[in-house]
Amino acid sequence: MIGQDIRSIITKNLNEAGFSLEKEGLRVQPDPFSGWRIVVVSTGFEGKSPDERKSIALKGLRDLQIEWLELLTPTEQTWSGTLPLDSDLDDLPLWPEALARGKMLDANTIKFPSELDEDIEPPIIATFYSLRGGVGRSTALAYTAHILAARGRKVVCVDMDLEAPGLAALFGKEREIGEGCGLVP
Repeated sequence: MIGQDIRSIITKNLNEAGFSLEKEGLRVQPDPFSGWRIVVVSTGFEGKSPDERKSIALKGLRDLQIEWLELLTPTEQTWSGTLPLDSDLDDLPLWPEALARGKMLDANTIKFPSELDEDIEPPIIATFYSLRGGVGRSTALAYTAHILAARGRKVVCVDMDLEAPGLAALFGKEREIGEGCGLVP
């Protein structure tokens, strides 16, 4: 199922229930990892419980994997904070792509929020660090390494977390590490 199909089904469901969509009141976006992010803003949700809102808007979408769902009234939208864009993410670079600037991509293909970094050369060494543990540092490094390697770049990853190294698990190399030894994938 694609985003346009989901938009059509939700719009049909709301019309059948007699609800109107606010301007920019339906946003459907694929989640970067899996599933969908959906936001629906309608005055018809006034006085309805979250379960009632969900049963009306998502009728016929039972098997859809939804990672983020907001079913709001216009008043609730004003204080709900930042909501996902209605986009398919094709026009936005993911941070590993911006970092890698793959040789397969033309420089004009990648769009940055600011063009202040036009003349920066691709990095030779990238460092992923944080003073805290559990923030996704190893996962970000492994993900970026896979993307760069898939684009023909030579990649070396070194895990300097001596207390709790995690790169071996992310690369599926846990069995190759002996006690007191490390791994450089």
